[in-house]
Amino acid sequence: MKQQTERKGLEYILDIDDSVPTIIKTDQNKLVQVLNNLLSNAIKFTDEGSIRLEVKSSDNGGICFYVKDTGIGIPQEEKDNIFKRFYQVDASNKRKYGGTGLGLSIVEEIVNLLKGELTVESEPGKGSVFRICLPV
Repeated sequence: MKQQTERKGLEYILDIDDSVPTIIKTDQNKLVQVLNNLLSNAIKFTDEGSIRLEVKSSDNGGICFYVKDTGIGIPQEEKDNIFKRFYQVDASNKRKYGGTGLGLSIVEEIVNLLKGELTVESEPGKGSVFRICLPV
């Protein structure tokens, strides 16, 4: 992801808290797929600023991944829809951003299969924070 952010002139920050265990038991391929999807979306929808991946231990002994961007953000009224299959905030035929609208629905399905929790906080023009917490 660092190369993609550099191509767009974005700062890429990886911040892993010291309290995070060095080994966790999960489906590595699925976790990588989720993080790649969220980071790719963050890069796609961010024209300036930064993309940040934070990894922290959770209060209940799990591990949380935060994908933060300074991108376009998501309107409050659209947040409930972004995890629906084929849904796109801008569905016009002149939209700026491509994609099928499947990525976030797949992310949600995988996080559920991993017995995790997925949340999003966002404000238009200020960016988004996607949080995934998984049991360890």
